[in-house]
Amino acid sequence: MQLFKHLIILSALFLAGTALAQTGQQFLAEIQQSAQIVQTRYATAQSMLSIAEMAGDAQAYQLAQYELQYNQQVYAHLQQLAQNPAALADPAAYEDFQNGMWEYHYRSSQRDYRPYEQITANLQAYVAQRTWEISTPEGRQAYQARQQGNQAAFDAHQRNMAQRSAMMDQNHAGFMNNLRNTPSRPVDSDYDSHDAFIDGIHDSTSFQDPYSGRQITQDGDYDYWYQDNLGNYYGTDDPGFDPHSLQGNWERIEPLSPRQ
Repeated sequence: MQLFKHLIILSALFLAGTALAQTGQQFLAEIQQSAQIVQTRYATAQSMLSIAEMAGDAQAYQLAQYELQYNQQVYAHLQQLAQNPAALADPAAYEDFQNGMWEYHYRSSQRDYRPYEQITANLQAYVAQRTWEISTPEGRQAYQARQQGNQAAFDAHQRNMAQRSAMMDQNHAGFMNNLRNTPSRPVDSDYDSHDAFIDGIHDSTSFQDPYSGRQITQDGDYDYWYQDNLGNYYGTDDPGFDPHSLQGNWERIEPLSPRQ
C-alpha cells in the first residue's frame, strides 16, 4: 500500500509535468519515502539470499546478491540526494528522481536487471500501465483485481508449501517409527556361520543397525549391548547394568547370530 501511494504521487506529478515545481521539503519527503521502500526491498533480498544459500541454488543466490547490491546503490543515491540542498530546489533533479524511481520500481517488480537500453520498451510499457492504473477509475479497479489475484496466488502457494511441509514431516515421522520398530535381527540377514567365525577371531560383535539398515561391527564380545539411535553402541557383561546411567536414550539391541 505504501508503494501504491508513492506511485500515486509520482504519477500525478508525472502527468502534470515538472511545471508544478515541488518545494524542497516536499521533494525531501518523497526521497525519504522512497528510501524506506528501498530498505524494505533490501531486507527482502537478504531473506532471498539466505533461502537460496540453504537450498544450494546458485542462480537464485547470484540474483539475490545482485539485488542486494542494486538496492544498496539506489539507497546510497537517495541519501546523497537528500543531503544536497541545491538538488532539492532544482526541477531537473526532481525529474531525474522521478525517472530513476520508475526504473527502480520496474526492475524490482519484474526482477529485470538487463542493461538500460535493453529494457527501454518494457519500461515505457510499465510506466504507461502503472500510470493508467493510478490515474483512472478503470485502472484502479484493474489494479485492485490484479493485486487480489496476486494475493490469492501467493496464499495458494503458501498453503501448498505448508501441505508439502506437513506431508514431509508425516513421512519422516513414519520413516523414523518404522526404523525404531525394525527388529534388530531381521530374518533376511545375510549373517552366517562364517561371519560369526570372523567375529570370534577378531573378538567383535555384529549388528543390523536399526537406522541405516546396514550390518555393522563393533569391537568387543559382550553379553549385553545397547544403542542410542545415534550410531553409538555400548557393550557390557554386567546383567544388572542400567542403560539410563548413560547420557542419551539407550535401548537394548541383540547381536546378529547365524541363521539356522
